[in-house]
Amino acid sequence: MKRLYNTVTIIICLFLNTACNDNYGIEQIVPQENHKVLSLKYSGVIEPDMNFAEYRFDIVILKGGAIASLEANAVLRVFTADELRQYNEENDTDYKLVPKEYYSLPQTVFNFSSNDYSKITRLRLNLVALSYQMDLTEEQFILPFKLTSEKDPVLDSKENIMFLFR
Repeated sequence: MKRLYNTVTIIICLFLNTACNDNYGIEQIVPQENHKVLSLKYSGVIEPDMNFAEYRFDIVILKGGAIASLEANAVLRVFTADELRQYNEENDTDYKLVPKEYYSLPQTVFNFSSNDYSKITRLRLNLVALSYQMDLTEEQFILPFKLTSEKDPVLDSKENIMFLFR
């Protein structure tokens, strides 16, 4: 019986020793594009309450993925004219971009170190001026932002946040 126990133990040890191989780390198991992923915490369309003089919103940029400790870089930018035109065509709308002088965004470039997992920037909108502009022109305005990165993947479903004013 002791001999059977020793034989089984040796076989198990040999099996475990050959099953563990340093060549199969997380880098080889998970596809490169999933090692780190950037996204916005809140995405989609937000319709701020126009009954205030100023609107403030914290835009949160997240870094995640299988190896979230990697460094990453991102840019939060306003839609281009072509992107807004395409959005208007796809949604059968005619939104105009909020003029730059009506809002401020203190930070648009984000550099994530290995210890950073989120960054925050605060959007501030002058709703009094925007309301006045809307009354004058009878137009609807939108302030769409897109999260981009030259080298790091951005989650498609969490790359846009739009502030809609009707």
